[in-house]
Amino acid sequence: MHAARGVLFTLLTVAACNHEPVGVGSEVPRQPPSPLSPATVREIGRLAGEQGLSGLIGVQLEGDMVARPTNLFHPGRARGTGTTDRLAFVASGPGVDTAEPEFIVRPGLLKLPEETFTLDQGWGCFVGPDFFPASVEISGWTHESIWNTGGHGTVHTLVRPKPKGSWSSTGGVFPDGHFVSVFVPDEAAGDERIRYRVTALEGPCVGGFVDVDITYAIRLSGLVLLANGQDGLILDLGFESDHTSIFYVTPGVGSWTYQLQRDYLAATGRNLTVTAASLPFGGLHDIQGDWFARHNRHRCGFEVDFQGVPPGTTKKKAFKEDLDLIAELGMKPGRFPSCIVERDHVHCATYDYRQTSRKGPRCPGL
Repeated sequence: MHAARGVLFTLLTVAACNHEPVGVGSEVPRQPPSPLSPATVREIGRLAGEQGLSGLIGVQLEGDMVARPTNLFHPGRARGTGTTDRLAFVASGPGVDTAEPEFIVRPGLLKLPEETFTLDQGWGCFVGPDFFPASVEISGWTHESIWNTGGHGTVHTLVRPKPKGSWSSTGGVFPDGHFVSVFVPDEAAGDERIRYRVTALEGPCVGGFVDVDITYAIRLSGLVLLANGQDGLILDLGFESDHTSIFYVTPGVGSWTYQLQRDYLAATGRNLTVTAASLPFGGLHDIQGDWFARHNRHRCGFEVDFQGVPPGTTKKKAFKEDLDLIAELGMKPGRFPSCIVERDHVHCATYDYRQTSRKGPRCPGL
């Protein structure tokens, strides 16, 4: 999930050189200092030898700069598709959230260290039984948000894609083969993709290159979908604004929602309607592809909007009294800490948004 903690994956970037390496007996140029310890270099050599690899190899490093066995992949054996000079970790494209992205981070809602991921790669040439860290060039970097992911619907085309996160480094020459780039996500959830070429500038596989293709996801995990019809609860599907669903909440908020529905039904004989909660993976709500006229809240599964009597079907006083009743029932002991009557609905949440700056954290407690 993140580089700091809660890691959901162990990734190694990749693999095979599309040029034949120089033979073992050839002269090897003097190598610059490597970020890898001698023990790590030996481990890379051992793993590469076991897997029958040769040529340009990249390894994703752990925080202690150690290469793990699961960090090393060869295109012919990795997930996705690969050839001798290209690895696509996960097939990507419009229309579906990637089932197994290479890494996952939360939407950038709090801007905390755990909302980042560090691409920390050591590159070099393997000519069995030796691994030679080598100067490499990173070039041709492209970064795209994959439309129709993160719960955002078909309006989100390549013309109006969701906002992208940012990478601290997108290329250059790295004399010791050590490439580090830190990803900071945007506030919107969804899948993204980076592609770049790594070319060896020296060593036994000088001129060889690897084309790297990585798909990853920005997701807030653990949200659950409110059940339309449970205990009589109604989800207003007409409010989804071109999203797959805007009715996801934390499990605790879901429980409070059903309790509120049961009490409201008992008191009035009517069912509550939910008009908004959160997207499947949380994050920013746009409005029909407009990322500026966006929903300011409902990003973490902490908030639910309720209606009882449909607007315009009763007198103004009776409508206001109905909203007041929903707020009162919603804030019974052990339920929502805050239920605020707004113009045509009640906004219930785990916090009072009036006490939180809109420019500050939007997901209190995470």
